Amino acid sequence: MMHHRCEKNEEIFGGFDNYCYFCRANNNKLNIAKMEICIDNVCYTVEEGHAFVSSYDGVNGVVKIASSIPYEGKVYPVTSIREGAFRDCEGLTSIEIPNSVTSIGSWAFYGCSRLTSVTIPNSVTSIEKLAFYGCTGLTSVSIPNSVTSIGVWAFYGCTGLTSVTIPNSVTSIEISAFSYCSGLTSVIIPNSVTSIGVCAFRGCKSLTSVTIPNSVTSIGDGAFEGCTGLKNLTIHNNRPPVADSYITSQKVYDNCVLYVPEGSENAYYVADGWKYFKNIQTIGAVEKVPQDVNGDGIVDTQDVLEIYKYMQEH
Repeated sequence: MMHHRCEKNEEIFGGFDNYCYFCRANNNKLNIAKMEICIDNVCYTVEEGHAFVSSYDGVNGVVKIASSIPYEGKVYPVTSIREGAFRDCEGLTSIEIPNSVTSIGSWAFYGCSRLTSVTIPNSVTSIEKLAFYGCTGLTSVSIPNSVTSIGVWAFYGCTGLTSVTIPNSVTSIEISAFSYCSGLTSVIIPNSVTSIGVCAFRGCKSLTSVTIPNSVTSIGDGAFEGCTGLKNLTIHNNRPPVADSYITSQKVYDNCVLYVPEGSENAYYVADGWKYFKNIQTIGAVEKVPQDVNGDGIVDTQDVLEIYKYMQEH
């Protein structure tokens, strides 16, 4: 299988076993970086000692990406899924990503509406913009704690998504990262996150309760706009996170209870973005979780570390 991906100043040169080719520049020199091999309809391009997934031409529902590509006595590790590699592959239902992959590129699974299962290994450090945009068949996603960044619109419009776990390696939730995930009922925001981007959870109308840890210092405009099912918003920061104007829609301001740390109510009553809540109460009015040692509203490994630290000191 051949794919014509040479640059404008290059030409197709040679076929090997009907599944790979090279590009040759005008000076007639072979460009090894442009070698492409297709295995089980998944095409890999070798570039400077490693390989990446460049495209998919199959119709099968289940795809397993190879961890390495052998060629002429050498083995090239597959380290990334490049931009648009599986874009609009409507027949794709399941994808298995090997732990050699460190990044999932922009548009990688854009429009894969029948994709229901994806295994993201803990080797992946970044999920780029629009990576899973419009994957309406996805019902749950577990993001490993190796991931440090989730790009803008990464899971936009994943209407079948009901739950997502964001690891404590992520420091920011980017613009519209989970916008219009209308089936999303719960989300755990770890205390590693310092900022929640503009419209991050816009249109997530099935969300009923959200807890924001004390690590968050800024929340973008419309972060929870259109989350009409939101009844409780708990925030553990004594200082209201910076919000330019509004964080949600008027209906939510009217009906959602904002729970804040005791003694900080007055600060929220006058802060931009927060002063529009009609009902502000202290966190003491909510049942506390005994295992929440550090009081950030989340039971996670940070609580274990706090216990360990206490034991070491005493």
